[in-house]
Amino acid sequence: MTCITEFGFRLPILAKADGVVVDGHLRLKAALRMGLAEIPVILADGMTEAQVRAFRILANSSVAWSKWDEDALAAELEALQQEAFQLELTGLALSDIEDLLDALDREDSGPDPDELPADGPGVTVPGDIWLMDNHRLLCGDSTSHAAMAALMLGKEADLIWTDPPYNVNYKGKAGAIKNDNMKDSDFRTFLQNAYNAMYGVLGKGCPIYVAHADTEGINFRSTFREAGFKLASCLIWRKDHFVLGRADYQCQHEPILYGWKPGSAHRWYGGRKRKTIQELGSLGTVEQLPDGSIILCHEGTSTVITGRDLSVEQFDSTIILERKPLRSEIHPTMKPVGLVERFIRNSSKAGDMVLDPFGGSGTTLIACERTNRICRTMELDPKYADAIVRRWQAYTGNNAVHEATGSTFTDREQGNG
Repeated sequence: MTCITEFGFRLPILAKADGVVVDGHLRLKAALRMGLAEIPVILADGMTEAQVRAFRILANSSVAWSKWDEDALAAELEALQQEAFQLELTGLALSDIEDLLDALDREDSGPDPDELPADGPGVTVPGDIWLMDNHRLLCGDSTSHAAMAALMLGKEADLIWTDPPYNVNYKGKAGAIKNDNMKDSDFRTFLQNAYNAMYGVLGKGCPIYVAHADTEGINFRSTFREAGFKLASCLIWRKDHFVLGRADYQCQHEPILYGWKPGSAHRWYGGRKRKTIQELGSLGTVEQLPDGSIILCHEGTSTVITGRDLSVEQFDSTIILERKPLRSEIHPTMKPVGLVERFIRNSSKAGDMVLDPFGGSGTTLIACERTNRICRTMELDPKYADAIVRRWQAYTGNNAVHEATGSTFTDREQGNG
C-alpha cells in the first residue's frame, strides 16, 4: 500500500475475463484494503494454463536472475538517499542497499572523514548553540533535561549513538576528558542522569548504542536497564592495534551496548544476515576468483580454496573490525567514522535524527553528514565543541552559525563576531 500511495497504481493487474488473476495478487489485495473503486487490468485470455504457471514463476523470480549495473544502481540509490527518499520502496533488500552504498563510501575520493583540523583559539562558551546546516551542537551538560530540551526543540531522536566518559581517568597528548575520574557512586549517578535525559527525548522503539569500557561494564549496563532501555546485545569493536599500558592483558577492544526504548517495535534496517559471532572480518580479505575458486589473504599469506558450487557471503556480527584512528591530537578517545556509520545505517533511515549527547571529537556528526542523517549533539567542554565545529567546517567547506547572534564561527574566531 505504501508503494501505491507513493507512486500510484503503475503496474496493472494481469487477469483473465473470468476473474482469475495471473499476476498482481498482492497489488489487488492492497487495492481492496485501500478501497479503490478502479484499478488498471490487462486481459490475459490468450494465455494457456501452462503459460500462466510459467509467467507467475517468471514474474516472481525476475529479480533473482536479472543483473544490475551495480555502479549505476549505487549512484541512483545515493541520489535517492540525498533526497531522503525511502530506499526500501525500491523493492531491494535493505542489506543489499547498504552494501552498495558502503561500496560507494569506500570509493569516496573526498576529504578524509577521520581527519581533524588543527586546533585554534577558543571560541565556544557554555550555552552556545552552533547551527551546521541541518545539524545542531550545544555546548552544555548532557545530564541536564533543560539542556537536552534546548538541543532537541521538542523533537524526538530516531537513534542515539554515544560515547560517554569511561571513568578510567584517561590522559593523552590531547589532554583529559571531563567526568572521567569519579567515585563509583558518583559515576553511577552521572550515568543515571545521562540515561534519563536520553530516554526522555528518544522515540519509542528507537535504538541506542553506548560505547563504554569493560572495567565499568556493570555500571553502564545496570544503569542502562534502570533508565528503562531494553538491553538487546553487547557488540565488540575490535581495534587493529592497542596502546601499551600496565595491564596484564593489553586491551584491544571496546564493548558497545545495543538496545532500544520499549513501547513500540524496534527499528532495524540491516537485514537478517547479522549473526552473533563472526570471525571473517579478522581473517583478512576474501574474494571469489573468475574460475569460481576462493582466495583468502591474511598477514601476507594467500590461501586458495577450490571446489564445486563455492560462494562467498559476508555477515555482520557482534564483533566489528574497524581501524582505530592513528592520530588523535585533538581528542584522546576518537572513534573512526566508519564504525559509527555502520550502526547508523543499520538502525536509521536517511533523513532520521541521530542524537549524540557526548559529542567528543564530532565523529557522529561527520557520520551523519556522510549518510544524510540529521545530527543533534552536545559537548560539555568548550575546547572539544570548537574541535567539532572546526572538523565539520573542514569536511564540508561550510561555515557554522551561532544561533543567538547569527555570526559565523570564523567571524567569532577572528574576533569579528
